Amino acid sequence: QPSLAALRAGDSLHLVLWHADLAFERPATAHVAVTIAGERVWERDIAIPAEANIYDLRVPITFDAPAGSEVEFHLHNHGYNSWTLLELEVER
Repeated sequence: QPSLAALRAGDSLHLVLWHADLAFERPATAHVAVTIAGERVWERDIAIPAEANIYDLRVPITFDAPAGSEVEFHLHNHGYNSWTLLELEVER
């Protein structure tokens, strides 16, 4: 979706997300990432199975992106698992 705010190099993104217990019938890997204007700003691989976890992060931004830039939350997951993206906010 389009961003509501412009980003400037030196800003931070406050990212808060979590997942419940991750399960699958065999070991696997989940991949979660955030891109803005086609630039990957954060990603994580999580081994499955995994216990529930919360991520409360400040992600430094190294580029400028105008308001309206595409924001993508990517999630690749195995099994029936629950994820929540609570916050993605620019901090100056």
